[in-house]
Amino acid sequence: MRDLRGSALFFDMTMGAALAALTVWLFAATFASLFAAWQTPEYSYGYLVPLVCLGWGCALYRERKPALRPALSGLALVGFAVGMHLFGDLAANNWLDEYAIVVAAAGFVATLMGWQALGALFPAVFFLSFAVPLPPMTQASLTAGMQLLSSTLSVAGLHLLGVPVFQEGNIIDLGSYKLQVAEACSGLRYLFPFMGFGYLFAFLFEKNNLKRVLLMLATIPIAIVMNALRIVIIGVSVDMWGIAMAEGLVHQIEGWVVFVGCIGFLFAVWWALSFVQTRVTASEKITSAASISAPHITRALVLLVVLMALACGGAKLLLADRAAAVPDRSPLIDFPLRLGDWRGQIGDLPSDQLAALKLSDYFMGDYRRDNDAEAINFYIAYYANQRRDAAPHSPLVCIPGAGWEITALRSDYRVRDASGKILLTVNRALIKNGDRQALVYFWYDERGRDLTTAAQRKWYLARDSLVRGRSDGALVRVVIGIGNGLSLGDADRKLAEFLSFALPELGRYVPD
Repeated sequence: MRDLRGSALFFDMTMGAALAALTVWLFAATFASLFAAWQTPEYSYGYLVPLVCLGWGCALYRERKPALRPALSGLALVGFAVGMHLFGDLAANNWLDEYAIVVAAAGFVATLMGWQALGALFPAVFFLSFAVPLPPMTQASLTAGMQLLSSTLSVAGLHLLGVPVFQEGNIIDLGSYKLQVAEACSGLRYLFPFMGFGYLFAFLFEKNNLKRVLLMLATIPIAIVMNALRIVIIGVSVDMWGIAMAEGLVHQIEGWVVFVGCIGFLFAVWWALSFVQTRVTASEKITSAASISAPHITRALVLLVVLMALACGGAKLLLADRAAAVPDRSPLIDFPLRLGDWRGQIGDLPSDQLAALKLSDYFMGDYRRDNDAEAINFYIAYYANQRRDAAPHSPLVCIPGAGWEITALRSDYRVRDASGKILLTVNRALIKNGDRQALVYFWYDERGRDLTTAAQRKWYLARDSLVRGRSDGALVRVVIGIGNGLSLGDADRKLAEFLSFALPELGRYVPD
């Protein structure tokens, strides 16, 4: 009997050690990606999150005293996290890859301490998710929306204070000065750390789950309103003492004062909620008891999970060593500058943008016909081997970053030629910057597929990397300005005519 128990213990320890070592090796690049994200102002608090999780976890363990029953079944969560990592790596999806660390952490807690302990420590484990950056497209959308909202609210506040002001998008015109509500002033630098603080505050100071949710949700409007108040204060001070009040040390001090004000408002919300009586439900009693029943799982199934994780690690190693299958293609520098009646003039990307994009090849040119007032800008960004740090940047991220506002967007717009035949389906965006407007078509040319969404692109990227050994692809974008007598309908027709000539040429440079 002792031999059997000893064998079982040896099996458990071997499987756990193997998976732990494999997980650390697999996530090495993921940790590097997280550290890079924590260098940015929006996520500079990221270094503190693991430390807070560790300290909070120890406090929860002493308070709740869960029974320590190590559960081999927790390795199933770790194996699932490894699968998330591999898919995220193949699909160049950093968010999925980085969030897998949180799932892996939960799995190791369940494995080493038991499912009941995971239930007791779960608030601290989940807090790790606040260190994971949002997907770039989500962050760009939030930034653009909060920039405009902050501008609108601050202008309303300045009007209430009797300050004459005019709003043009994200620009606040005070007459003698113009304040631009840039990305840094959108409020996200408050919102991200403040939501994490609100989550921590809700669990430390409140026992009722409903009130916890309300406290966490309250952080969003508080951050938005306080950021607008900050812009109002800047507007008033600039109106009274000049543009120096919107720069330098004064500007930074205003930011810290507003963040402290956010915390004060959160305390006020908590105090107000203390007067609201709620009934403790059965689900909250279960949560406070921190009991999660461990699923029954056999050692054979755990062995299968570990073997699958090992297979994922082996696949990643093989894929890393294998040279990507890149089909023969012509360099984009040879893309024709004459397409039907259009004549092109080649352009260049700035060196800093080239360094950030990490392109394998690209083409940019302005095409116009005789007597055309507006040129068509044609851009192709080609990647021979897409990976986490080298993949097409979505125009939905780049357009707001360049100061343009997306006023209308369709991801299923069908481009038709003069005969009514469908050429392809694209993303169609109407954008504006001040008085200027433009129409944008863009899509992803991925190994013979014309795709419009990032989800489609990442799915086929992961599948083709495994099955075909290919991860090449391109972003294709066409832009035309609207104005000078050119209506939106005319712009659509012009882009369709241009693409009817450009698309047949594209296959030589972006292979199927």
